[in-house]
Amino acid sequence: MTGKHWGIAGGVATVILAVVALVAYLRPRGPQAPDFQVLTDPKNGAVQAGGTMAMQVTVDGRHGYQRPVRLSASGQPAGILVGLNPDKGVTNPSCVSTATITVDRDVPAGAYEIRITATADNDDKRYADFGLVVRAPTPADQGMPPRPEVKILVPADGATVTADLAVEGVITGQIPSGWYMWVLLNPHPSPGQFWPQGAEILLFGGKWRTQVHVGRPEDKGKRFDLWVYLVDSSLHERYTQWVAQGDRSGAFPPLPTPARDKAHALAKATVTLGE
Repeated sequence: MTGKHWGIAGGVATVILAVVALVAYLRPRGPQAPDFQVLTDPKNGAVQAGGTMAMQVTVDGRHGYQRPVRLSASGQPAGILVGLNPDKGVTNPSCVSTATITVDRDVPAGAYEIRITATADNDDKRYADFGLVVRAPTPADQGMPPRPEVKILVPADGATVTADLAVEGVITGQIPSGWYMWVLLNPHPSPGQFWPQGAEILLFGGKWRTQVHVGRPEDKGKRFDLWVYLVDSSLHERYTQWVAQGDRSGAFPPLPTPARDKAHALAKATVTLGE
């Protein structure tokens, strides 16, 4: 075969291979396996120490994936609280949660990474990493009083509780003069809606205890965040008046998230209202 013939044969072979590749590419493919992914919006954020920010977390089911999933946050240092509201859902085809990030005033300025994990009921896990930049507090924030370290011991985080219960814990340090401790109730999924409980928390030798009321009869099975807040005198007065007015009228409308220049989150436990 001459060189000319070899050239023609080579060209034909190249065309044939291209056609075969195109046919293979265009051939209908089998169904893709169901799967899911986690997305945060935004993917990065910044907040001053002592402040709060929120982001949206979406669990997106793909190719017909429909399963219950639960959300959790990890990787954040002490002093950064991440509340997911709600913290579970069903990918049908997707579910959405609001993540509220509360940063203590004492958290050092710097870059941090928070990992959001979605765990399906078959224990499959998917992840999304959120980049958080904490900025140094403003001079006004730096004038805030030092805060005690507070822990909630009863009920345990994740416990199932009755409607009326005692919340107990321990405290290291002192409540600054002119500041007060309160328990605030935040139901899922109701970001930005808080119900003060009872009255200010009183201390007994490094321990504290207060009574709370969780939900209504129709709220059985619903999840609630029990927050311990340190509030200034103006919020303390407002909460005291709110409780007194509610006792007289029977109406207890929700109050907004405490302003960061008037309150600091000290501790949180998430509970479920049982029978």
